[in-house]
Parts: sequence; C-alpha cells; structure tokens
Amino acid sequence: DVQIAAPDEDQVFYPTQEVSLQGSAYDLEDGALADEAFSWSSDIDGVLGSGANLSTSLLSTGTHVITLTATDSNGMSSQAQRKIVVADENFVEPLHLDVAPFGVGVVAVFGSAPQDVDVSLHSSGATEIDWTAAEDIPWLSVATNAGQTPVDLVLTVDPSLLPLGTHIGTITFTSPQAANSPVVLTVNLQVTGNKISL
Repeated sequence: DVQIAAPDEDQVFYPTQEVSLQGSAYDLEDGALADEAFSWSSDIDGVLGSGANLSTSLLSTGTHVITLTATDSNGMSSQAQRKIVVADENFVEPLHLDVAPFGVGVVAVFGSAPQDVDVSLHSSGATEIDWTAAEDIPWLSVATNAGQTPVDLVLTVDPSLLPLGTHIGTITFTSPQAANSPVVLTVNLQVTGNKISL
C-alpha cells in the first residue's frame, strides 16, 4: 500500500519554489518500508530522487504527474501518483466558489414554523465572482437566488407540511468564473415529535 501525503492533488507551485514530496508504504511481510525502498519521478523531468521524503526546487514549468514507486524486499513494486502544476510567473490561479458551512443539518418538531440558516459564499481570491442558486425541493428556499461574492445568505427550511423522518434537499450554486462550479450544498432535515390526529 503506497500513499503520497504531500503535495496535494493539483497544488500549484512556481519556478524555483521548493516542492516537498512525502510518501509512505506498508508491506505485509516487510512492514513499513525504509527510505531506500522509495523512488520519485516526474513525467516531465524524469527521476527526481529517492527516500520517503524528498525536496526539490528544480521542477520544470508544466503539469507534472509525480510518481512514487515503493519496492519491497522481494523486488515487488507498487506506485502512487499525484498531479501538480509548476506555473510560469504569468499564471493566474483559478478561482473557487467557497460555501460555508459545507453541509447543513436541521432538527425540527413536526408542524413547527420555518427555520432560517445562515450560509456564506466567498471567492478563493480577491476577485468578486457571480453566482446563482437553485433549490431542488419545495421545503427549502434561498432568500436571494443570484449575486456576487462575498455574501451572507439566509436559507429557509420549512418543516410545517413534512411527515416525521429524515428529508434531504440540495441547493446548487453555480458560477461561470469558478473552476469548482457547480457547488452542491446538502441540507439534512430531521422532523421529530408526535403527530397529532384530530
């Protein structure tokens, strides 16, 4: 079992910036493999070096697939891969639409009044980005369905006509400028209490 702990997938670096490579591997017979079992390579620059941990500032500009190969005492090898970007100085990192909290949970008593939940939208950079929001279920609504970041939104959850149990709805946030669009916010509503029969 080979794992790469660092860098992160799609992480962006700049020329001459030090890139820290960290990996680990476990073998049923050998246990945790020692440093000499590891070798690192790039599909652009070739062999980078050996050891579970390796740092380099010599990566060429481009999108690299970094491969960690671990070889056990029987000569059997396993690999893990991670994609990173070494950008030129003019590279603009793509913007992301950040939604917080990432998930919403609400507990309501059967037949109770609507509840409001605060959600914030931000751009990952300093640039404001446009967004729209769409709900997929009648008991869930957004006070505003379009705008620009940053913004604090009010979601309204209306349990009044819902039966007892768990209900799941989603709000889909879309932005033409965000690389991670669409972003789906899941709302989990638990309706509890006793249903009164008249």
